Amino acid sequence: MTENAAGQAFPPMSDRWAAILRGESPLRFAQRAGRRAFAIAPGSMRCKLCNAPFTGISAAAFRVCGYGQSRKNPQLCARCVESAPEGGAVVPLSVLFADVRGYTSLTERLGTIEATALVNRFYETASKAFLPLEGLLGQIAGDEVMVLFVPGLAGRSYRAKAVQAGMSLLDGVGYGEAAANWIDVGIGIASGEEFVGNVGGGGFKDFTAIGDVTNTAARLTSAAQAGEIVVDAATHADVLGDYPLAEKELLSLKGKQAAVEAFRLRLG
Repeated sequence: MTENAAGQAFPPMSDRWAAILRGESPLRFAQRAGRRAFAIAPGSMRCKLCNAPFTGISAAAFRVCGYGQSRKNPQLCARCVESAPEGGAVVPLSVLFADVRGYTSLTERLGTIEATALVNRFYETASKAFLPLEGLLGQIAGDEVMVLFVPGLAGRSYRAKAVQAGMSLLDGVGYGEAAANWIDVGIGIASGEEFVGNVGGGGFKDFTAIGDVTNTAARLTSAAQAGEIVVDAATHADVLGDYPLAEKELLSLKGKQAAVEAFRLRLG
């Protein structure tokens, strides 16, 4: 950890993290050499960053060494994400929060076992919606899921992919069907630049994003109605042609001094 002028500790910045998360500059020679070496091992599925094989005759040996698929995104290995050194970089990203509505009353009505089964089904549906679109799971906490979309993994269309992932989740829980949805979900998405990487202390470390973009996305999620995605102006600019009838609104969000320009999106 280093300290700023106020004496507050913050995670170290890293050129390696910047190269990986931004996707704008090549990895340093050591990383490039490692990718070439790993490419020799046979396997049809590999880590998108280091080339470690997930399938094939050598996959088991790689897993023993910590190169198994990451719980954050199965297209990456744990060594490149969870087990990577502490630190990160300030990078462009979109942050998506998906929140189960009425969770307290849901658990009271269904009971612990049934409510847990329902929320686990929600987690599974969210993973199927987010991971194919190259989102990185930031956090799963109770009734909420946080997902990060960075250009180094999702490409230049990372903001549009975040919206597409949100729509995929709404469809997955039944909002796109004639029958009623099986759970109430609201989604918020904000885009900008902030710190992304491995943070923690006291022996605990997790891969996540920290900053105003995350805070804004969380507040937009609270403003979303069930079956709705609320996005900020930066996110909406990338999907304007797909949602020309999106409802524009100035929202007063908790903790934000100025009103935030937002847009409400729905399936269909």
